[in-house]
Amino acid sequence: MLDLTFCPEAGCSSPAEIFHRSALQSTDGPTHHVRIRCLNRHHFLLPAERLISAHPVDVSAAHDGASWRGGQTGRIVGG
Repeated sequence: MLDLTFCPEAGCSSPAEIFHRSALQSTDGPTHHVRIRCLNRHHFLLPAERLISAHPVDVSAAHDGASWRGGQTGRIVGG
């Protein structure tokens, strides 16, 4: 099942796939992040709350603890 959203790149707004979810530690507790890539090959790692979606996204639904792993922060530059 594809998990879709829209590309957050300025001026793009193409459909984008959420291909990884993780929880990164912060001083306020874990923050859920998603890795996305769009049809124009833009790649991002961003907080799940910043997703642009036609449908509301519940980041905790249907995900066990093993699927929420820590990772790197920052934007992923794709080619």
